[in-house]
Amino acid sequence: MAVIQNAISKYVVKLGVLDGGVQKTEIDLYQSSKKGSNHIARLKFTEDSIIPAPSWAAPGSMGPITITYPLSRYETIIDLLRNETPLKLVSVQSWKSATIQSGHEPVGEEES
Repeated sequence: MAVIQNAISKYVVKLGVLDGGVQKTEIDLYQSSKKGSNHIARLKFTEDSIIPAPSWAAPGSMGPITITYPLSRYETIIDLLRNETPLKLVSVQSWKSATIQSGHEPVGEEES
């Protein structure tokens, strides 16, 4: 079981409409590196009631992970990206698991 942790340093929000009126809501997550930014994940948001497990670009790859969330979680995730630091993406491919985690914060700390 390999646990992969990537610091989230940047994000790009994509809101659009596809053919047939299908709405597209995505957020791409990036990790800074000496060579620029590495695309580490794509967060997709859907109104579907069945949410698929996270998927990787290729089995065993370190490529971007696709994580699907209910559309109702969009505002929570945007708030997390805008207001929390540090953030990291933690994934375990063999478990088909990926989470966004904040750093350790003292209990009762007020946000400024």
